[in-house]
Amino acid sequence: GYVEVEWNPDRTDFEKLTPLYGKDVITTREAAIQYIYDDKVTSALNEILLYWASGQTVMNEYVAQAKDVILHKNLKDGELFIKNISGIRSLGHPTSTDHYSPDTVVIGDKTYKVAKEYNEYGEPVNDDEYAVLQITVNGSDPKAVWNFGFTVAPQHYYTIDRDVDIANNEFGVEWGSFEFMRNELQRPEVVGLPMGAGPYVATDAGDSDSPSNTGFYSNNVVYYKANENFLMGAPKIQHFRYQVVSSNNAIANLQNGTVDFVTPQYTNENYDTLVDMQADGQAEIMEAWQLGYGYIGINAGKISNIYLRRAIMAAMDTNRAISYYRTGTAVQIAWPMSNVSWAYPRNEEGAMDNNNGHDYTMFTNDEAAKTKIRGFMAQAGVSQGDSRLTVTFTISGSNLNEHPVYQVFVHAQALLEECGWKVNIEPDINALTKLSTGSLAVWAAAWGSTIDPDMYQVYHKNSTATSVLAWGYREILASASTYPTENGILNTLSEVIDDARETTDQTVRTALYREAMGYVLDLAVELPVYQRKNLYAYNPNVINSETLPDEVNPYVSPLYRIWEVELVA
Repeated sequence: GYVEVEWNPDRTDFEKLTPLYGKDVITTREAAIQYIYDDKVTSALNEILLYWASGQTVMNEYVAQAKDVILHKNLKDGELFIKNISGIRSLGHPTSTDHYSPDTVVIGDKTYKVAKEYNEYGEPVNDDEYAVLQITVNGSDPKAVWNFGFTVAPQHYYTIDRDVDIANNEFGVEWGSFEFMRNELQRPEVVGLPMGAGPYVATDAGDSDSPSNTGFYSNNVVYYKANENFLMGAPKIQHFRYQVVSSNNAIANLQNGTVDFVTPQYTNENYDTLVDMQADGQAEIMEAWQLGYGYIGINAGKISNIYLRRAIMAAMDTNRAISYYRTGTAVQIAWPMSNVSWAYPRNEEGAMDNNNGHDYTMFTNDEAAKTKIRGFMAQAGVSQGDSRLTVTFTISGSNLNEHPVYQVFVHAQALLEECGWKVNIEPDINALTKLSTGSLAVWAAAWGSTIDPDMYQVYHKNSTATSVLAWGYREILASASTYPTENGILNTLSEVIDDARETTDQTVRTALYREAMGYVLDLAVELPVYQRKNLYAYNPNVINSETLPDEVNPYVSPLYRIWEVELVA
């Protein structure tokens, strides 16, 4: 329950706790549940569904069950309501209304024979023929080519009660089935034991062909062995394991032989240690720019006034994050996008455009920052001591000093407190979970970007991704009166994102994304901070250097073709 706490500078020593409810409420679990029901459910159910983490779980179940009813209410004679999806056809399986079944298809410069006959397992009868899936896209979709990657898994793994009859179009699962998602996909052997078509298959410390999920992941180690039937050929390394180690212990584990490949932070100390190890023949180093970037987020649902969000941004000297990394391995960015993307704004000479036109994101010096902060406070109509000026900055993890943005937060805290704010900086090992439910006010995190710069998932008002909960879209869209400015920006932003999805012209899309990113900055929910390099290090006495790529880039790691990597003989 909520309590009133008398302020004491020593946060480990509370002087007084005053319960806001009677003692009888906490006597039993049932009493506590009844208290919440009487106090909230009967009078503020909308608040639970909109703002509570548990409410989001309930909402997801409502939606899943609704889809289940809609999709399957017209079942008759055991047939699926949706037998095929328009635009997706399996060539070689003509239907009663679509007789299209070509003998061959040409992909690139190669011709493939289309299989017309399949055995009981759904495999082509003839070795020189292929099952071919054709997908037709209506209209223009610039990222369609990236949308249709899918993981292959055998039917016996992901469903237990459905017959397979490829010839009669009986395979797969019922789309949108809540019962299937709950009862089959969430089985422990599915959740805890992966199966696919990759170069390695799950095993355990005893090299079992049928490991348990607890044997597969045991004592911070995940066990794999070579998939002899892998499409690209059996891997050269027979046994492979991932081990969980903290980033600050990664190089030490490489030194003592606990692990053979690490991706440590690119700090001066780490690099110097690896250079010494390389000189001694203990390590080899590789690097590449990361496909992603670091940012500071501000939740509009927690800090509803747009001017206060801008005041917080004005206090952030993001250059302090760059000093965390080795010189030349990290750069400041001005736009909410990875600078390795072709859509990142650049000038005519091809250099990064570092002027995004938003003064509160461009730190110059302390005095100028405090002037901006006080100006935004005046626009928000608040002064020193206002409760809205109390805010928590959160860093994911248990150690504040291990994060590059920590010094940015410390400096911003000092500036804001000079202007009458009260700022707490806290580490939180559950930060990412809280972020996914929109529970944090201000935080530091990083995005992993994709090949295509489409902004729909992260920024569109209709996105169902957890990122929009972190930005506070839920609260913005729920109250146009509280957020009139934000609603206008968000509607325009979403329209521009839609426009960028309707053309394949890269020049046009680049201009549209620049415009869209300007609206993101207008909202003051995301402050771009840095782009950094990834550092890779491995033991050349264990891993054969000649079987690794000569160079890596933002899209691949040195192990991206792991099946070709060999150990030293």
